Amino acid sequence: MLGALSIAETRNVFPTDDESLTALVIGDGFAAERLETDQETSPIVEISTAVSLSAALEQLADVDCLVCRQPPEDATLEETIDRVRRRRAELPVLVVADESWLTMARDETADHQWTDVVADGPTVDQRLRYRLPRLVERKRLSTLSQRSLAGIELAGDAIATVDPDGAIEFPNHSFAVEFGADRDGLIGQPWQDLFEPATAERLASTAIPTVEDGWRWTGTCTGRRTDGTEFSARVSIGGLEDGSLVFVVETPADDETTTG
Repeated sequence: MLGALSIAETRNVFPTDDESLTALVIGDGFAAERLETDQETSPIVEISTAVSLSAALEQLADVDCLVCRQPPEDATLEETIDRVRRRRAELPVLVVADESWLTMARDETADHQWTDVVADGPTVDQRLRYRLPRLVERKRLSTLSQRSLAGIELAGDAIATVDPDGAIEFPNHSFAVEFGADRDGLIGQPWQDLFEPATAERLASTAIPTVEDGWRWTGTCTGRRTDGTEFSARVSIGGLEDGSLVFVVETPADDETTTG
């Protein structure tokens, strides 16, 4: 079982063809006009506007992203972000900057999480339509990941997440105990090190492609602990939207280890 971690739930943080995002645009309507173009592209962006920062602060409750120009009309960019974040601490902010202001905009947003800067120009329409959903998606996935990692840690099952490059990213306490390892020592290791060579090869050739096709794989495997002992385990592998993997390892109560 995946305990508190839901792979299906993680996939749902990404907008689908039937889902829309809400953007609040501050200022002269330039960015709003650009976002309104090509609305046949998914996800649809529902747009509301505010004539000033003060007006925008009263409309933040239900929006997914704030869009503003650089330079802003009634406050500096840093002041704009600070005032917005006092109302919505982690609301994504997308800044459209003229070429002459681009470096300053990037400098002023560098220390603020969940911000992005788009350069004004002939292709700004396409950049806005691409970057706004990506910024919102990253924020949603981060929020879900934090919840999921907390759930993984509390789960009784031995669970670990593996990054898209195949390195162990987050093993919970039960997982580290199962493999006789220190948690910090497991982080960064290839997942293949957790299994005897023939099993690792079988997982790479059969299980991982199955997961990449959108399925969950479950089977009996031979694990290998850090001291070289081997053990039989039932392993489930699932995939996350960003290409990461989730390994769940269950061993029978009467498990007998063998020396590899």
